[in-house]
Amino acid sequence: MKKTIIGIGLLLLLTVVLWAFLYRTPQVTPVIVPEPSPTATTTPIVGSPKNATYSIEGIPVTLVNGSAQTPTVPGSASMVETNYFGNEVTYDLNNDGRMDTVFLLTQSTGGTGVFYYVVAALNTTSGYRGSEGVRLGDRITPQSTRMSSEPGRVGVVEVTYADRAPSDSFAVAPTIGKSLLLKFDPTTMQFGTVEPNFAGEANPSILKLTQKKWQWVRTNYTDGRVFVPNKTTAFSLTFGTDGKVSGTTDCNSLGGPYTTAGTSSVLFGRMAMTKMYCDGSEEGVFADALGQVNTYSFTSKGELQLGLKSNSGTMIMQ
Repeated sequence: MKKTIIGIGLLLLLTVVLWAFLYRTPQVTPVIVPEPSPTATTTPIVGSPKNATYSIEGIPVTLVNGSAQTPTVPGSASMVETNYFGNEVTYDLNNDGRMDTVFLLTQSTGGTGVFYYVVAALNTTSGYRGSEGVRLGDRITPQSTRMSSEPGRVGVVEVTYADRAPSDSFAVAPTIGKSLLLKFDPTTMQFGTVEPNFAGEANPSILKLTQKKWQWVRTNYTDGRVFVPNKTTAFSLTFGTDGKVSGTTDCNSLGGPYTTAGTSSVLFGRMAMTKMYCDGSEEGVFADALGQVNTYSFTSKGELQLGLKSNSGTMIMQ
């Protein structure tokens, strides 16, 4: 009898242990999922002109939330800083039913200069596409950017700003009011300068050497260098219909003969120049480049391009 009771007890104990093993509550280790960190300020906002690539002085610059930093030269700690400035105006520049944007950028190349540029951003189905920039000047005071309301200027952008006289130092506040008229070409992604009362509106096929005084704004070299004079308004060329050209530098005046052949060849003869000395003058660079010129052409921006021998570079005149 006693053995029977012990057997029944062992059987009950075994049943309880088996039940606990089969139906015990599993222990689940909790998994902690970190909350997503806030979006960094460098993350582009989709569908914004502040996140597009623009061409500034022939160099691509990609903005991220309105700014970009690139080394002045590869490996350099000195940075070129490009930033969205504003003065936006919206307009359908290419007649596709979507509103595009025209605005100003600033660029600092590591020195004291702050250069202002007009750019456009086309609103395409795949995002914003940036244009080539038009340089306004160094340390100017922008005033407004708007679409012109003048008759015959449909789609023309008018940019107003204050600048200094060529003889003023940068310590002088800009007080001279200026206005620039621009027409955008969506095919070339460039602006063309619209001269007041000029019916062609930067049509290259009707531009002529003799039509205006041309101002040297930069020289683009094929090895990637870009030379921009400190005083772009000081360097000029005026072509006469008598085969003579006159000009100015940041220090002296010059003049001499020129000859053309066909629609693209131009050569300068021996130039006479006044002999005033000016510390820091860049006229040597200007004169050396003129001595290398052998071709000319015009762009849809209304610019004169003077090609240098051996395809070594191009002088850009506006």
